[in-house]
Amino acid sequence: MAISSQAQEELKHLLSAPVIWDAPLEAWTTFRIGGPAEALVTVENEDELIELLKFCKRYEVDWLVIGKGSNILVSDDGYPGIVITLGSGFKFVSSQPGEQDGEVLVDAGAAHGLSTLADYCGAEGFTGMEFCAGIPASVGGAAVMNAGAHGGEISGIVHRATIVSAEGREVLSSDMLRFHYRRWLDMEEWRKTSLVTALQFKLKTGNSVNILAEMKLLRKQRWDRQPVGMPNAGCCFKNPEVGSAGQLIDQAGLKGLRIGDAEVSEKHANFIVNRGRATASDVRKLMQQVQACVAEKYGVNLEPEVRIL
Repeated sequence: MAISSQAQEELKHLLSAPVIWDAPLEAWTTFRIGGPAEALVTVENEDELIELLKFCKRYEVDWLVIGKGSNILVSDDGYPGIVITLGSGFKFVSSQPGEQDGEVLVDAGAAHGLSTLADYCGAEGFTGMEFCAGIPASVGGAAVMNAGAHGGEISGIVHRATIVSAEGREVLSSDMLRFHYRRWLDMEEWRKTSLVTALQFKLKTGNSVNILAEMKLLRKQRWDRQPVGMPNAGCCFKNPEVGSAGQLIDQAGLKGLRIGDAEVSEKHANFIVNRGRATASDVRKLMQQVQACVAEKYGVNLEPEVRIL
């Protein structure tokens, strides 16, 4: 629902940071694609966030949260509601010993960079987050999509999650959370009412030299194999039960396929890159063409990994 003039006036005075009206979302996404959000706000702490969610509920205003803006494709028409970004109060990190010998619990705010958090853990000699090296996501965004690489997934190391809604704050243990491949099932149900503000990870102590060396290698592999440096949203499609989406797209001869300025990457077939002025419509048409071709050749229906807004 569009934001009424009365709601706009109230929103101006609700938060400590100024509201950005008609905010072009291409500037807030790694794809560099997207029309304007009706309003973009930054919340600095959980109290502000709860008040904002109460406001949205009261005025029936749609909202969504954007972390680092990866793994999403925003419509050319933009977003008719409030886009929320989490400010400095959600970028904390701390650690404490776990219950068992050799265990360590690492707490991180949802707006903290995932790769930066992995660097912190490596330097401290905490092992378990090496697979996160180079993943261009926030901690919260990585959890929502159950990000993973090199055989590891966020769900495998999450110990607790802090969830905030208009009703308040709740901390849930890992046995209360439901994850699946590239999905956090609970958050899919809660998406219109709640968001994650912090996570606690259960890791182990290790040798920082070895951990950092492994992370350096994983980063190099990412740079060598993926179109790092070109606007993209990460992997476009989830891997099927057998094989990989990238291999199927490559074998179908689709590398370099282009609609407008949207192109199937020559470097990694499961990436679509923006070569300059690609639109969301270009990307969606290209994704559909890739899906149709792979389905025709191999009988496999590729499911989007990118969240389309």
